[in-house]
Amino acid sequence: ATLFLVTFVVPKFAGMFEARGIDLPLLTVILMTVGQSLKAYWYVYIAGALGLVLAGRVAWRRERFRRRVDSILHRVPVLRDVLIGLSISRFAGVFGIALRSGVGLIECIQMAGNASGRPLLEADMKTLADQVRRGGRLRDALPSCSYLTGFTKQLLSAGEEAADLPKMCDILSRHYSRDTRHKAKSLSTVIEPVLIAALTVVVLIVALAIFLPMWDMVSILG
Repeated sequence: ATLFLVTFVVPKFAGMFEARGIDLPLLTVILMTVGQSLKAYWYVYIAGALGLVLAGRVAWRRERFRRRVDSILHRVPVLRDVLIGLSISRFAGVFGIALRSGVGLIECIQMAGNASGRPLLEADMKTLADQVRRGGRLRDALPSCSYLTGFTKQLLSAGEEAADLPKMCDILSRHYSRDTRHKAKSLSTVIEPVLIAALTVVVLIVALAIFLPMWDMVSILG
C-alpha cells in the first residue's frame, strides 16, 4: 500500500499542487522523487534486489560469514534465548537418536552439531569432537563449549556417568522445545508493538507529504 501511494498517489497530488503554484515541502519533494524513480527505473531496483539475494547466497556459503551473522543475531536479547533453546533442542534430539542407532560418539557429536542449524553451535561441536577424538571424556570436554547452557552440560555429564546419554538427550530436547515455544510467544509480543510503531511512522510520513501542501493551498485560497 505504501509503495502504491509513493509511486502513484503522491506524484499526482504533487503535480496538482505545482500547477497551482504552491511550493512543495521537502518531504513531499523527496517522496515524489522516490516515486518517479521507482516508475522510471523499476527494472534497476528489481535487478538490485536480485543481485543482493544472489550475493547473500554466495556469502552464506562461507563459514566465517555465517558465524558472523549468527553472532550478531545472538546479541539480540529475546531472540538470543529463542535461538539457543531451539538449537539445543535440535542438537539433543538428533544426538539421542544417533546414539540409539549405534553411531560412534564422535560422529554423533558432529551430526547433531550440523543438524542444530546454528553455525556457532556447529563450531563448538567440532571442538568437542576433536577433544573426544584425542581420548578425552565427554564430561571433561563439555566445559570448553561456550554455546551450551550449564543445564545442558550437567545433564549430558550425568548421562555419560549413568551410561544413559540417549535418555538425557530426550529430556533436554523436550525441555528446550517447551521452553522455546514460550519464549517465542514472548518474542512475538515484543515484535508486534515495534512493527505497529514502524508502520505508524511510515503512514504518518506519507500523510504529511500529501496534507502539508494541501494545508498551504487552503491557506492561500482562504
